[in-house]
Amino acid sequence: MGMSNTPSESGQRRERFLFLGSGLLLLTVVLLGFAKAQRWGTSFVDVYIKARDVNGITRGEDIRIAGLPVGQVGDLRLNKKGKVHVQLRIETDKAYLIGPRSKAHLAQEGLMGDPFVVISADPRPEEQSAAINGSTIPFQEPVSVDTLMKQLQRTQKELHATLRNTTALTASNGSLKATLDATHQLAQTMNSQVSATAPVMREAMGSVAADVHAVSESTEAVEKETLSLIRETRPLVEQTIKDTDELTRSSKQVIDLLHNVLGPWLEPADGRQPEPH
Repeated sequence: MGMSNTPSESGQRRERFLFLGSGLLLLTVVLLGFAKAQRWGTSFVDVYIKARDVNGITRGEDIRIAGLPVGQVGDLRLNKKGKVHVQLRIETDKAYLIGPRSKAHLAQEGLMGDPFVVISADPRPEEQSAAINGSTIPFQEPVSVDTLMKQLQRTQKELHATLRNTTALTASNGSLKATLDATHQLAQTMNSQVSATAPVMREAMGSVAADVHAVSESTEAVEKETLSLIRETRPLVEQTIKDTDELTRSSKQVIDLLHNVLGPWLEPADGRQPEPH
């Protein structure tokens, strides 16, 4: 009679089967996950981009349209002109979203996340999905951080130079601001003098006319000639006074405007008024 298996041997065989079964199950799960990540069994169409610098683009990197993955980056090849030819593998059932106006650029999840390629959508009929196969779409290369830092430094230098020039101008504003103040005061003086002189001139002209009329009573011809002369010259004199008055007001308005516009820029940097010399 053959020897029957002992309970200990049966337990060991059962443990061995459980170990092998769990290992096979784990291996199957890993293979399924890898196949899903690599999109095994999915058909693709190839789209290409050309870039001078592919820093941040790697093989297997996600390709997204409107935030959803539609493919992966394939091969990267350097051509004879020094540009990199990048293969973008797009799932066939989503290739209709890419059209002639589509563009690609590099993006990143947050500040420290993984980079990915983004393609702008330009939908076409679904039956034309394969029409994009083998075509090249434009690629907007990312701006270099070094370039941005250099531009920022140059902008800061220009800003500092402008501030220094403005400070120097406002600090030495004595001559220009004094000239504007003096011109403003002169315009006010001219206006007041003309306003005060005009009535006196009109009164003097009236007095002269009265005197001439009194004297001319003895000689009618002289009276007519004198009155005619006064009638001819009086409008000219009055018009001259009006023109002078109008010119003075216009000059004052222009000077006030210049003083209001340029005055704040000519104030000293610390807000103090310039000391009198």
